[in-house]
Amino acid sequence: SDDLQLRRWDGAATHRLNAAQFEDVTGRTINEDLVASLPVLMSRCAYEASTNPTIEGMIDTHAIDIIGPDGPQLQVLPADPDRLSNNKSLQDKFAEYASAAEEVLKDWFKMPDLNGELSGVDILSMDIHQQWTTGNSVVQVVEDDTISSRRSIHLRWNPIHAERVFNNRLYSTGDGKRITLGMERTKSGKRTKYHVLDIDAFGGFSASQNYERIDAAYIIHRFRSREPGQICGVPMLASALPTIADIRQFDKLTMEAAKLGATFGIVFEDKFNDSPQKGPRRAGGVVGAVKTGLAQILHAPKGKSVTQVKPEHPTNNYVEYRSERWRDVGRASQMPLMMVRLGSENHSFASARFDAMIYQRGIRRDQAHILRKYSPSLMDVLREAELAGMIPMRPCQVEIGAIFTRLPHVDPQKEARARQMDLETMSCSLIDIWAEDGMRPQEMVTKLKQTVNSLNQVQDGLGAAWLLNNMKKTNPAVIDMFDAQQASSETQPALAV
Repeated sequence: SDDLQLRRWDGAATHRLNAAQFEDVTGRTINEDLVASLPVLMSRCAYEASTNPTIEGMIDTHAIDIIGPDGPQLQVLPADPDRLSNNKSLQDKFAEYASAAEEVLKDWFKMPDLNGELSGVDILSMDIHQQWTTGNSVVQVVEDDTISSRRSIHLRWNPIHAERVFNNRLYSTGDGKRITLGMERTKSGKRTKYHVLDIDAFGGFSASQNYERIDAAYIIHRFRSREPGQICGVPMLASALPTIADIRQFDKLTMEAAKLGATFGIVFEDKFNDSPQKGPRRAGGVVGAVKTGLAQILHAPKGKSVTQVKPEHPTNNYVEYRSERWRDVGRASQMPLMMVRLGSENHSFASARFDAMIYQRGIRRDQAHILRKYSPSLMDVLREAELAGMIPMRPCQVEIGAIFTRLPHVDPQKEARARQMDLETMSCSLIDIWAEDGMRPQEMVTKLKQTVNSLNQVQDGLGAAWLLNNMKKTNPAVIDMFDAQQASSETQPALAV
């Protein structure tokens, strides 16, 4: 009955008031809709990203925030840190291996592109751009046979435009296999082959009929999965396309109205109902223009008054309306309005900091996803370097880590005070702060040693005094405990960093 239906979900009822609102609801899975809609979405999102300056800048800002200006600092970490804790010999071997391995990764990441044109930062930045415009990032892992040196890394990355794969909608091969959006999959949905369209001499592939089958083991395919079993991604701009179209249409109509209102519009109004009409009569009974001097000025005839049309556009809520619509566009990536529009003049410190905190959580999620997708290929780089004798064999199981550049603070002084409180309460360590700022703990320890040694050259003991003074500022309780231990000791131990 109607009463029973209302006790549950009124949104599940279909009546004359909401029938038109839900007439396009099909109940199909995302994979079924992607087969028909993904090629159209990719072309439209790519169009907006290349013709709309706000969209283009927003995507570029997002890529810089995630990847950083110089890219992540790749780290080699032990897979089981507890195994190293009580083994000094293993610690020394791992430290030697990690130092050499990180140097190899750093040098290789400068130019991992197969054609020698793109750095690792460029490839990861294109990954972010493809997430917005195509919903998928595809990188092929290949071996460069042109490298002759045996003591060089032959593994390379070859970025592939997503439309070369996912424009292939649904067809069958000669052996009876079904291809969905350019991918061969098992019954459980695991991808086995990617069908990549060939490119012509001009770099085009829209008219290509030939393709290359690439094993999925050599493809790095990254996308945001929204539903279980989803086979590929959806462009991040897809849900914002209607909003972007509304903004464009609103701006166009507002500009046309402003132009009409800003022109020298003249309205003739009769002051008396029986005022005579003199001069040449035009359409509508309006008297024509009379030249006086160098300018052509309209003169009202006898008995008429002249009124100029006042421009009323843009309206008072024009900026407010556009801001609210642009806020919807950036919501897909948790990007606040001040970063979408690149303007924070109307934001307070509290609101800007809160919006930035939510945005940074999304940034860290994307960074972790990038590391998970690309780390297996980076592990292959280390294996090749070991077999080539470029670095020693790993003494234990290792994993790849990355330190990304932290976004700048809204108020550096308040953030610094918050860090000092964290150190005083021991809610975080100095190593955690270094990692958040994108600095390697090993490098910072080395720099501290160099600073202490340099100050000791000026005056013996100056370096230790400087270090103790900084430690006392952050956590006086630690220094008091240290002084108590020193007083109870018969000998004065030397301070070592």
